[in-house]
Amino acid sequence: MEGILRHLRRDIFEVFIYVVLPKDAKDEFFASIKAHADSIVHLPHNVLLSKRTILDDDLDVLVFPEISMDPLTYLLAHFRLARKQAVWWGHPETTGIPTIDYFISMDVEITGASAHYTERLYKLKGIGTYYADPADALSYDMLNHTHAKLKLIAEIIRNDDSKSDAEMLSNIRIYTCAQSLFKLHPEHFDIAVAKILASDPHAHIVLFRGRIAQWTENVLRRLGENIARQSFNSGEDQSSNKMNRVHFIRRRQHTGFLNVLLGSDVVLDTHPFGGGVSNLEAFSVGTPVITHPDVYLRGRLTLAFYREMRLGSRFVRYDISEYAQLAIETANYPTDELRRLIYDRKKLLFSNRRAVEEWERFFIFACQTLNLKSLHGIMNKYIQEPKRNF
Repeated sequence: MEGILRHLRRDIFEVFIYVVLPKDAKDEFFASIKAHADSIVHLPHNVLLSKRTILDDDLDVLVFPEISMDPLTYLLAHFRLARKQAVWWGHPETTGIPTIDYFISMDVEITGASAHYTERLYKLKGIGTYYADPADALSYDMLNHTHAKLKLIAEIIRNDDSKSDAEMLSNIRIYTCAQSLFKLHPEHFDIAVAKILASDPHAHIVLFRGRIAQWTENVLRRLGENIARQSFNSGEDQSSNKMNRVHFIRRRQHTGFLNVLLGSDVVLDTHPFGGGVSNLEAFSVGTPVITHPDVYLRGRLTLAFYREMRLGSRFVRYDISEYAQLAIETANYPTDELRRLIYDRKKLLFSNRRAVEEWERFFIFACQTLNLKSLHGIMNKYIQEPKRNF
């Protein structure tokens, strides 16, 4: 939302920001949001006091970036705090809360998707995000996949000095899933990984450890059981331990995370709850993401990203076996053509000007039923104003 707020027209809109984070939780995004807000208030962790604070501002439209990931915002959403209230897809699920009027989604929704929401579905054209490219300053040649891959290999396969760098690069294919462990569905991810490991003897699966050690242990044990079961059912040779090619690596800061994505041959999206920002970051360094869309928005974000890049279904499949096969084909692609394709198209994803205009249209739309005296003049001004330079 930071990019949207930064470019929203201030001759038409007045922006109020309500912060639920601790006062010392500040970063560069918070500083930018603060700089571009007309009013910014740290809400007390008291529902009734927070309610009164917001009501006093007499808002026309209130947007929750997400609902259900923070207790305070979840409780506040049950009150009528503004004339119109909406929720964005920061958590891509309907709220079931009657005081939320609109669910702001994207036009990637399937036909009949309004039945998925208790809110009125409002679909922005495109992806509706103005997200800065984290690798914007780096040319394609500066994004050294080979170097990043060798560093990642050294982390997952320690002390193998018997092979040269060239042998390592040719004998190892890195399939990374950058999603939280709770998104790894046993009836999709485990089956897909088993198929990849069985069909590609050079495949190595890279996952990030959970924030809690027990999560990692649980997923590791489950994966081992399901991969062994899949191998037995398909009559495969049981002598090799495929789990030796599954690696849980340490969590890291943003730059290190981007380097893992850069060093990966392919990134695996999860199903039915797919990735969002982490997949955008894979695209920022030119790494293809294989996705298996769901019927619900939670599993269609990466499909929306590909459509925005005008790549259609090039990296999209709707069947587990086809998903696994496409991942193998992509990881073993003989040239850097696919990486360069992603890199060349990513400019359509980041710093998206259309997203700002779509949000402005939503705010005007949401106010149309309020009979605001100033709305007619605002709409005329918006329509007549020439397109802005961002």
